[in-house]
Amino acid sequence: MSTFPADVRFYSGEDFSEDGRILQWLVSKPYNATAAGGTCNGKDLISDVDTPTDLMALASTDPNDWTEFMGNGFFKTPRCSDRSYQVGRVAVDFGFEVNGGCCTACALVGQGGYGKALIYWASSTAGSVDFRFAADDAGVFWLNGERIMTDQKCDRATNTILNRDKSKGTVTMQPGWNTIVAKARRHNGPELDDNGFAL
Repeated sequence: MSTFPADVRFYSGEDFSEDGRILQWLVSKPYNATAAGGTCNGKDLISDVDTPTDLMALASTDPNDWTEFMGNGFFKTPRCSDRSYQVGRVAVDFGFEVNGGCCTACALVGQGGYGKALIYWASSTAGSVDFRFAADDAGVFWLNGERIMTDQKCDRATNTILNRDKSKGTVTMQPGWNTIVAKARRHNGPELDDNGFAL
């Protein structure tokens, strides 16, 4: 395992990438989801209703529950020096985060995690915003506590997946601060794998 590569070619330090992805995230500690099912059959990786763990993540303002994602400000994750695979160079990679740097398919069996971002809507009236969301292996995206999209398909959170019609939608941003929470969990396969999301 190597450390996170400080490659300035892929670092902007901005809040958003040129294609609109959020580049500043808080991330939770990983949780173990093995008891909740977890095969790649497109139906049981993520609950259709908010779980107690989901509700805690949605409500938490405790700084001890969150840390800044180590890839904040990178519009594309630098390739690891050991050429290991990452969940997607445009994704928030929980395996990457937990291991403190590059690693090959390093998310644990059943591992899940949450990301949180605060977005300020400067208008005095609500407005519509288009979005794209994908998770590896599955995930949920909430806006201001409302579940917006559930992704049950085992896919990697890459630009290719983000461009699918089923990954797209429209949300209404409220004046002032809006809270976005995203969740991703990996399947319960026997091997180490990838885990993360892109939004």
